[in-house]
Amino acid sequence: VGHSFGGTVAIAYAGSHGHRVAGLLLADVAGDPGGYPAEQLSQFLKLLTSGSYQTVVEDYWSQILKGSNPGVRDAVMRDLRETARETVVGSFKEVFSYHPLQALGRYGGPRLSVITPLNDSPLSLHRAVLDLPFLLITGTSHWLHMDRPDHFNKILDEFLAQVERED
Repeated sequence: VGHSFGGTVAIAYAGSHGHRVAGLLLADVAGDPGGYPAEQLSQFLKLLTSGSYQTVVEDYWSQILKGSNPGVRDAVMRDLRETARETVVGSFKEVFSYHPLQALGRYGGPRLSVITPLNDSPLSLHRAVLDLPFLLITGTSHWLHMDRPDHFNKILDEFLAQVERED
């Protein structure tokens, strides 16, 4: 199970060590940066490394927190503020430079991408990988597992049951 940038890490691992991965559930995973103009990614990274870091990163987080409940919003923003700037910037740099499509294609086990409306765009992985099953959860932010934990856990339980049946 990998959420957001963690989903990218999960894809990389599954693509290299598929024999050790029983199933791959992606929660609002980052897309393939290859679809974005390089200048746009570069400009965003430049802003993150500028004196405007705090404003830029909090504005971005606020955008992807749309639809969250206040408790989730507070927890996520608190965690962001407690995370070292170098960690946040480094994570963006790595995700922007990694193209997950080949790794995802190498993994032959059960896969499911659980997305929010924020991640339902032409550049999303489930649009680039047409055989990637996906479920859309509405009424949440990017942190769908925190906004609707019971619903997300039900999806996870059903996916794990499917993985066991296929094993």
